[in-house]
This record gives sequence, C-alpha cells and structure tokens, in this order.
Amino acid sequence: TEEQPAEDSSKEVVQEPAAAEKPAQESAGEEGVDLLAEILADESFNVSADEGRQVETIAEEMQGQIGGDLDASDFGGQYELGIVYMDMALFDQALAAFKAAARGENYRLASLEMQGTCLLRLSRDAEALEAFQGGLAIEGAPEKAYLGLLYGLGCCLELRGDAGEAGEYFKRVAAVDANFLDVSSKLEQAGEPR
Repeated sequence: TEEQPAEDSSKEVVQEPAAAEKPAQESAGEEGVDLLAEILADESFNVSADEGRQVETIAEEMQGQIGGDLDASDFGGQYELGIVYMDMALFDQALAAFKAAARGENYRLASLEMQGTCLLRLSRDAEALEAFQGGLAIEGAPEKAYLGLLYGLGCCLELRGDAGEAGEYFKRVAAVDANFLDVSSKLEQAGEPR
C-alpha cells in the first residue's frame, strides 16, 4: 500500500507536462487558474519588502560575524566593514560604516571618499557632492590621497550636466595620475587634452 501513492504521484508528473503543453487557444474556453496572478494579488506577498528583509538579514548576519565585536572607536574595523558591505552592494550599510570610520582622524579622508561613492551609487548626488567636498576641505594629506575625491566630484558634476566643471576636476586628477580609473577616457569624451 505504501508503493501505490508513489505510483500515483509519478502518473501525475507524467500528466502535468502534457497539460502544460496545451496551446493557449485550446484551453482558452476552459476555466483555468492563473497562479502568478493569484500570488501577485495576495497582499501578503510583497517582493520588494521580502528583498528588503533579506538584505537586512544578510547585513545583520555579516555584522554579527565580521563586525559584531567592533568597538565604536575601532575606526579601521568600521572602514573595513564598509568596504565589505560596498563589495556586496549593500550601500546603505556601507555608508553607515564609513560614517562611523570618519570619526577617526586617520580614516576621515578615505571614509568621506567612500561615503561619496556610496551616495553616488544610491543616486543621492547632492549628498555625494557634499561628501567629496568635505574630503577636499581636509588639508595636509599627500596629493594622491585626494584623487578619488576629485574624481568623484567630477562624476557628480557630470551627472548634474555640468561637463565643463567636471572636466576641470578630471584634469586635476590626470595631472597627478593619468591612469587613475577611467579619467583619460572621460577627458577624451569631453574633447579635452590629457
């Protein structure tokens, strides 16, 4: 008797593809069930909310494993956690980690650059502009330490439609390092000499 249900379920599996292969015109007269429509109509089924919860769960698990024991004054750890989040495209979580890292003097410049980059990825251009400008206002770092900030500021201005001013920032980057990211191609696109 235990073997009989197994045989029945195998018959069902064989019959399902045949029913699924029926042309839509033949089954148009038959009353069918649109499973996708039912799922989407179900108010408890919310894809974006489920995705949001998944991201939060992943971030919480990562925080527990990687950064759960991070002291608020461990600015290097906060910065590294931000990099990990950024690599996973968890830009909101990365932004929070970089803000925490920016409280440490040795991480302020790099953290502001990363904050700006996260904000750009989140399409928050005005805030990104502020972060990059905030980093450029910090004095005393080696010239190369400002390249990412200058480049990011150029990208923000480019997105805002100010190609002329963006080009000025890209020129400043290229003057120090012509091979920095895609600054050469950005200057070529703008018709600017390198």
